[in-house]
Amino acid sequence: MKFTAWSLLFVLFGLLIPSVVTTETALDAPLLFQSWTHQFGRTYDTVKERAHRMQVWMQNHVFIQTHNQKDLSYKLGHNEFSDLTWEEFQQRNRLGQHSPGLWHAPRARFTDTTSTTTTTTTSTQLRRHRRASQRPDEVDWVEKGAVPPVKNQGMCGSCWAFSAIGAIEGAHFVDTGKLVALSEQQLIDCDSLDSGCMGGLMDNAFLFAENTTGICAEEDYPYAGHKHWLRGCFSEQGLCETVQHTRVQSFVDVGNTVDDLLDALAEQPVSVAIEADQQVFQFYKSGVFADDTCGDNLDHGVLAVGYGTEDGQDYFKVRNSWGATWGEEGYIKMARTSAQVNGTCGILSWASRPVLRENF
Repeated sequence: MKFTAWSLLFVLFGLLIPSVVTTETALDAPLLFQSWTHQFGRTYDTVKERAHRMQVWMQNHVFIQTHNQKDLSYKLGHNEFSDLTWEEFQQRNRLGQHSPGLWHAPRARFTDTTSTTTTTTTSTQLRRHRRASQRPDEVDWVEKGAVPPVKNQGMCGSCWAFSAIGAIEGAHFVDTGKLVALSEQQLIDCDSLDSGCMGGLMDNAFLFAENTTGICAEEDYPYAGHKHWLRGCFSEQGLCETVQHTRVQSFVDVGNTVDDLLDALAEQPVSVAIEADQQVFQFYKSGVFADDTCGDNLDHGVLAVGYGTEDGQDYFKVRNSWGATWGEEGYIKMARTSAQVNGTCGILSWASRPVLRENF
């Protein structure tokens, strides 16, 4: 009998499959895995490596199926991270213990306290109620045209840049009615307040953008997934032209309440930070992500782009920077209600929005 590499792979996989996998699932797994590798263009150097990745994929498949059998508000599904262990996922996306960190520098700008004060007086409660009654029931800046297509940061720890640029893109649209994809790479190469692929903070990016003539378009200064150590900062060399009305005047630190974030989102897209190192976050696919086990050890910058209600559950709509195959075409709905004081995955902890200069 001819013993092909594919036959060997089946044998190896038969030795490696998790004990919790049913016989039917185990028989289907090689074909399901092969279909996934074709979908995502994944290849492996050796049969042994392919067998190992199939084992990891199958363990993740079981994790996804087990979760989806529960009556929860959100579902999981396969994506480009399906052949990575949870540890490898965190390492690749620089999360958890691998996170370069969202720098927790002192917050230097004024805080939006239009719906929050240090006291709970009757007048304060009335003001909150009035603002809530004037606020739209739902907001979606994607549908309004203020948000470019979902981007992918790759293996560079530049989530902070994608979050900050997304907020500037949104502010530019609100002020001008024009949608222009701007350059994250400019922040990675030129922003000395942050550390490129080794992490940063959205507030620092806004401070940097205050001291520039603006941000270049993405098409003129495209994303490279690494810092240009030798070529340096293109905008300082006149290699790209800044887009009019993209210079930051200042920024507002949004108060740490649901109402504050809702009020800010009624105005424009908002930079937020979350904890994204959970395994359920690795495979989030759809629905309202309501999970109070997700903490507030912030390790990922994202962009809040709206809010709404689905199946009776209120949510914030958030754009990630892991490409369109993750989540709901690159987005996640995060529950507004949480037992955590800082909201689901800490989303209320570190929100801010830029204000752009009138004459730039």
